[in-house]
Amino acid sequence: MTRITTLYVYFLLATCTLLSSCDTLDKLTQFELKYTSNVTIPATVPIASPFEIFTPEIKSDSESQMSINNTKKDLVEEIYLKSMTLTIKSPEGEDFSFLESLAVTISAEGLEEQQIAFKDNIGENVSDVIEMEVEKINLREYILKDEFKLKVTTVTDELNSKSYDIEIFTKYHVNAEILGI
Repeated sequence: MTRITTLYVYFLLATCTLLSSCDTLDKLTQFELKYTSNVTIPATVPIASPFEIFTPEIKSDSESQMSINNTKKDLVEEIYLKSMTLTIKSPEGEDFSFLESLAVTISAEGLEEQQIAFKDNIGENVSDVIEMEVEKINLREYILKDEFKLKVTTVTDELNSKSYDIEIFTKYHVNAEILGI
């Protein structure tokens, strides 16, 4: 009976060690991709009406990013948007209080447009930086394309007499297979 108990304890220890090693290996195949793009919200955008603004196409450069992180495109299991930050670059000293809401979608050749981030009820007490609420959607197919595009849909709550240059900073979490298994 003691021998069976001892074997059982060794089995449990080996299992725990193996599982923690797998977690360590799994962390080695997880990394972040970061992209920056820019949009301009023009002056005189209609009040309380959705207005769409497209970013220039974003080169994903996914082949070299995968190589840098010791993986390949075909080993990537999932890519999720981790965070999105919008920052007013000009005019200086302005904030996002002229907006009621924002929504951001992603598109790529051959794929349907998907909403990936939003911010509702922006209000009056905001700064020149907005942290968007992100959707939990696997964006693997979009980010692994050679190029993808973001579209910003804004709804203003006041007359906009200035053009706003806005930087969009996105951070994506990538999870690849361990050693191709």
